[in-house]
Amino acid sequence: MAVIVKPHRELQNKIESTGSLITTAIDEFIEYKNNSCTSSEIPTPTTFEQKEYQGVHDTFGRDRQFSAPDECKALDIHHVHVFQGGCDWGSNDVVVAQWDCTSNSYLVYSYFLSAKQNHIFCVLDFIVDNAHDIYEQPQLEQINYWVDNAKDFKSQYENIL
Repeated sequence: MAVIVKPHRELQNKIESTGSLITTAIDEFIEYKNNSCTSSEIPTPTTFEQKEYQGVHDTFGRDRQFSAPDECKALDIHHVHVFQGGCDWGSNDVVVAQWDCTSNSYLVYSYFLSAKQNHIFCVLDFIVDNAHDIYEQPQLEQINYWVDNAKDFKSQYENIL
């Protein structure tokens, strides 16, 4: 079994127009998922593991599935908090549990197990700031966009990868 991470083609278009910040985040996400995916921790480290231990990558904090709407849960759409200035995620002397590492920036992804038993992660979006506004405002359009892109990606790749 392999861990495969690919950006959705819509995000790939965003990468081409905005530059390396998203590319760096995706590269680090690949490293994070390769280091954090064990048989019991796919697609995310368990909540228990995140509350008890430091994360395996300095860039990423709390990693969890969207709790609503139901379609996000059905498509295994998640978000992982991304470190940004002003966050207190500990230091060399102070260890902070992964669950306590939150920010207002996150990477949105979906997950599925392919027909070839590979763990597939599709990066759907990277929100650099004000990520939680999606919950505070009527942002169903954005969430529906992620749902549509997750469906599109899964139908395109689930039998290939």
